[in-house]
Amino acid sequence: MKQPINATPYPQDTHRIHILDSEAVFEARADLNLLVAMEKARAQGIGIGCRGGGCGKCRIRVLKGEYDSKRMSRAWVSEADEAEGIVLACRIFPRSELVVESEMLPLAEPYQPRSSSKLQSAAIK
Repeated sequence: MKQPINATPYPQDTHRIHILDSEAVFEARADLNLLVAMEKARAQGIGIGCRGGGCGKCRIRVLKGEYDSKRMSRAWVSEADEAEGIVLACRIFPRSELVVESEMLPLAEPYQPRSSSKLQSAAIK
């Protein structure tokens, strides 16, 4: 699974990537993050947002394979998530063949407006 970033990969090193949700298969260079590699291959299957780790739209689960990663935003990927292979595609670099699937963002608590006496009286009229 996760490997510390150590040696600089050779750009010619490529790895096959399988996205289960969309059945997409593409080759990814080791020096490109997974999201950029998917875009360059004109493949689909991983959400695209800010491309820098701030929005969480590219959240995936790595089911098989080795990768290096940069720091993950804890707003979108907890330490427990990361230990289970949940990562942001824009922050990982393939080091072997990968099998991934999209991972939904955790749902936020639904918005509940505060009770207001003006709202209550307006509803009564």
